[in-house]
Amino acid sequence: ITPVHLADLQRRMLRAGKKPATIDSAIHSALRALLRDAETAGYAIPDLAELYSRDVVRRLDRRGEGSDRAAFTEDE
Repeated sequence: ITPVHLADLQRRMLRAGKKPATIDSAIHSALRALLRDAETAGYAIPDLAELYSRDVVRRLDRRGEGSDRAAFTEDE
């Protein structure tokens, strides 16, 4: 999955009428599950900041930015 694939998926979901928060949730949940399952299967999980530039793949829903609340717990 390349950054271009993720950005394209975001655009297609927007055109389909999905809200930015729904798109963010779906994509980020899928990525977390993919990485969790890969780690369970014994694969080394790289640092995502090295794989995906925040300039290319970014959240569409910006309402939560700058808040003190963590988006996900360590268990997630």
